[in-house]
Amino acid sequence: PGGAFREGLIDGWMGAMALLTGGYSLKHTLPNIMKHEALSPWYDNVEAVGKLERVNYPTVHLTSWWDIFQNEQITAWEGFSEQSHISVRNDHTIFISPLGHCFLNLPNFGKGKSDSRLRTYALSEAVGWKWAFAYAAEMFRGDKTGPAHKKFQRVNFFVQGSRLKNLPQDAGNFWVSMSDMPKTAPKRFYLSKNKALVEDKFSKVEKGQETYVYDPTKPARTIGGNNLILSMLGHGCGSMDQRETEMRSDAIVFTSPEPLSEPLAITGKVVAELYVSSDRNDTDFVVSLTDVHPTGESMQVRYGVQRMKWRYVAQESALLDSRVIYRIRIDMWFTSYVFNKGHKIRFSVTSSSNPYIKPNSNLNENVFLQTADRGMKATNTVYFSPYDYPSFVELPVVDFNDLQKSRNTQYE
Repeated sequence: PGGAFREGLIDGWMGAMALLTGGYSLKHTLPNIMKHEALSPWYDNVEAVGKLERVNYPTVHLTSWWDIFQNEQITAWEGFSEQSHISVRNDHTIFISPLGHCFLNLPNFGKGKSDSRLRTYALSEAVGWKWAFAYAAEMFRGDKTGPAHKKFQRVNFFVQGSRLKNLPQDAGNFWVSMSDMPKTAPKRFYLSKNKALVEDKFSKVEKGQETYVYDPTKPARTIGGNNLILSMLGHGCGSMDQRETEMRSDAIVFTSPEPLSEPLAITGKVVAELYVSSDRNDTDFVVSLTDVHPTGESMQVRYGVQRMKWRYVAQESALLDSRVIYRIRIDMWFTSYVFNKGHKIRFSVTSSSNPYIKPNSNLNENVFLQTADRGMKATNTVYFSPYDYPSFVELPVVDFNDLQKSRNTQYE
């Protein structure tokens, strides 16, 4: 993602596959990948861009908010719906469950066994898969009047919430079925002085900057996220408390000043736009959006990374000039989530998440070959102001009542 090497997943998966391939995945597949850091024709056989118009049949897509393939699967569904043959563009269906590969290691999801959502999420995952396969089977038979087609629409997804306590202010944690993705009203939360996260750019954003030193020999530890192998190695999966990372000296944290007066629902892609600089010719910026509970937990909602030398295009790298302030846009993938009343919104910036991504040595080395032990420290800065450097995180806000109206109790 963002030009960084997803080391924990790729290395871990190739190692696991070595048992089934007689070592081929480690001896041949992984070395071939490592020869192609930039996006090139070598990847054409697995690249769908430019080929979707060939699709002249309906499809069913199944993914999850915390699945390792989440971004690509939802992006594929969007592409099929917009670019496939016109006769089938409205016949592509998607099911987005809560867990994905996290389902394989439930005790390491969220807060673990004490997580009040665990049973509901596990059941929702199983039921989601059941109906997705039933829908696909009916589609394969050409049966548009079967039980699954009667119960579900083209877009089906689980709306995540922070917890399950049966309290009036607790919202989310239910399935919806809709004819299309809900309309969004993107809302930007701007970085401001005193580490505040504010909504009004012109009246509340105060000009400033925050600087930290990133040492590749001491990277931040991955905690949760869209994991598979890492969830089995003690790093957890899904939405987990990020306070350990936020308390590091190489992390800067921005929090909304006041608790939410009502639930805030989002569904869609989360993006961040930052103005940054570094004293090295390459470095990483890792961002995280979290839900701050009244009890203090900072639970991850989404996250993303940008390796600076790949900030423009994936085909050709561009090094940094320490005298220049750069604007970068970070893809934080998709989600559907409800921030509850009384909670706060938080956005943090650091430069590592190990071993989810391989630590950047800050030396413009091949991402696959660099090692932290010969890396150099980087002094990285994030800038913010209402006019010149409006750094922000953008949330795809939706009408919570629209989600409630589309609630599908067939899953419950």
